[in-house]
Amino acid sequence: MSEAPEKLDEGREENGMNPTQAAEHLRVIRELMERPIRSTTRSGLSGIIAGLLALAGCAATWAIAPDFDGRAAPPVAVGFIWLGVFVLAVALDLFISWRRTRELGRAFWTRTTRQTALAIAPAFLLGGLSTYFYANGNAWYYIPPSWMLYYGLAAWSIGMFSIAEVKLLGAAFIIAGVICFFNFHDHPVAALAATFGGFHLIYGVVVWKRHGG
Repeated sequence: MSEAPEKLDEGREENGMNPTQAAEHLRVIRELMERPIRSTTRSGLSGIIAGLLALAGCAATWAIAPDFDGRAAPPVAVGFIWLGVFVLAVALDLFISWRRTRELGRAFWTRTTRQTALAIAPAFLLGGLSTYFYANGNAWYYIPPSWMLYYGLAAWSIGMFSIAEVKLLGAAFIIAGVICFFNFHDHPVAALAATFGGFHLIYGVVVWKRHGG
């Protein structure tokens, strides 16, 4: 019985692989298996574009309603501005992600992509419903923090399938949303500029440097 491990080791050495080499091969195989998860189609460019679009939305809101403090209904045009910001940001993010998958030689609509879409769908649905209820209740100052919270939850969910920066972005939005629920009610547009504008720009620059455009 005691000769069995020795024979096994001898067999490995005869095949040109000792226990140390076998462990190294296993490490390399594990890294190769994890690489598709670690490498990402997330783009720093899409984060920067989202931040710039958010800042443009804030600038347009200030131009149309310079005295908006979240306590009275803003002009209807403000709603269309932010709907346009959202649709354009999502469309460009999808396009850039699709382009990066082609550059990496991968399929775009994969099982992971479907899981990610299902994971973030509730957050976006609840974000839309909360916008309706707060607007209907004339509590406009609660809309920006609710957007931050639900967007943060969506980003956190994406981070479970993606790079750590996405999860950190989600955490930053969640924390900011909680803070803004109790503060900065008189400055909703400034809060949007600092979070959806500033956070995205920081995220985009970091991801660009670490993972590419």
